[in-house]
Amino acid sequence: MLKENNVAASAFVSDLLEILRVVNKNKQTRLSENRERKKERMGIPSEMRDTWVNNRKNALLIQSPFEDQIQQKSLRAKTCTQEGARKGFKAACIWGAVSAVPTLTAVRMIPWAKANLNYTAQALIISAASIAAYFITADKTILECARKNAQLQQALSRQQ
Repeated sequence: MLKENNVAASAFVSDLLEILRVVNKNKQTRLSENRERKKERMGIPSEMRDTWVNNRKNALLIQSPFEDQIQQKSLRAKTCTQEGARKGFKAACIWGAVSAVPTLTAVRMIPWAKANLNYTAQALIISAASIAAYFITADKTILECARKNAQLQQALSRQQ
């Protein structure tokens, strides 16, 4: 009896897998057909686009005098953003731990908190402190870095 049930169950599972393969194959076919239709409807035909891209590589390009300044500016902005994210992450970790201790202590010792703060509320309190610390610290750091870069830029322009 048990062996017959196992055989029937395995046959049922193999039938289901076959149905899923067929459905997935049909879905993939429809998706590729939709992509092809979109390519036909949208923008520049691929042959023409490829020709333009190949010709563009061989074109004579002259660098603008402002390109170096723009590249330096974007590099400084990227550095400021990375520094802000790094300091924000550190602050979020610290404030997550700092806010977790009193929250978890209060839930175990204060009767009102024990009755009204479930696990979700505790997690929201802790994560709200972490998120606020991250954004406040990252914002201050990015603004400070931008201020330093602006002062550096003014000093360099005075020297010239």
